[in-house]
Amino acid sequence: MHQRILEITNPCELHIQNYQLKIIQEDQIFFVPIHELSIIIAQGQNIRLSTNDLSILAENHVLFLTLNQKYLPSTMTLSFINNSRQSITMEKQLLLSKRKRNILWNQIISCKIYNQASVLRLLEKTGVQEIVSYSKQIHYGDRENVEALAAHKYFQYYYPGLNRRCESAVNSRLNYGYSIVRGCVAKSLAAHGFLLSKGIHHESSLNALNHVDDMIEPFRAFVDLNSTRIQSNQIRLTREERKILMETLYMECKIDNKYTTVQNAIEIMVFRGPEISPSENGTNSNFVKYIIDEAGVKL
Repeated sequence: MHQRILEITNPCELHIQNYQLKIIQEDQIFFVPIHELSIIIAQGQNIRLSTNDLSILAENHVLFLTLNQKYLPSTMTLSFINNSRQSITMEKQLLLSKRKRNILWNQIISCKIYNQASVLRLLEKTGVQEIVSYSKQIHYGDRENVEALAAHKYFQYYYPGLNRRCESAVNSRLNYGYSIVRGCVAKSLAAHGFLLSKGIHHESSLNALNHVDDMIEPFRAFVDLNSTRIQSNQIRLTREERKILMETLYMECKIDNKYTTVQNAIEIMVFRGPEISPSENGTNSNFVKYIIDEAGVKL
């Protein structure tokens, strides 16, 4: 099963040989089975990989991420050609009514806000009940933008004085963690045949990943919680700090009263996606909630 995350920072050559990733680094050679890989993160000079091998990785649902000088993901490879039900999935996605999209969006942001409150509770911070109260103020389609109001207040409690638009050590950790989870969501959506630019709520003509940015929302809180393990004041993340943030995908979360990893939860969410069809009264027993609670988080 695709679970492993591989980070490469030193000069090397990468080859695909007998469905294994062959890594040639100076006088050493390493092999990693492709079926075990979920994400490959590359940052640095002289990391060489052929376009043919890059295509093989994409066809096997292995996400290849490159990082910029600030160690933030800058590019990713996605496969769009290996899902036999792609046209069916896209048709269902495009035909989803505005009403049903609004109902789904309400469910997504309600779960997001609940998880934000859970983070504050687990970190023993104030504001838990205030954040929970926002989830009860959400109306059809969130026309009042309660999600943004809740997020603004949440970050005041999460890290007093934090400005999400400014460069800081806290923002570096959050942005890196969000990017890793975002890449995982994008990989899974593409593999299942979804049109990434067509969102449930996000509709920017300048964003090719609107659907990804919808579906990531319940999982952001896991990054928020996991990043508190890092106490450094340095904006540039170390390799060990990046490793900690990658482990967000291995954190446990609660789904339908069962526990699984965040990475598996993303796959479950996407797999159920084509079948999501909320009733007109706003209920949907098939919609998965991704919940943080004391029993379901292992740090």
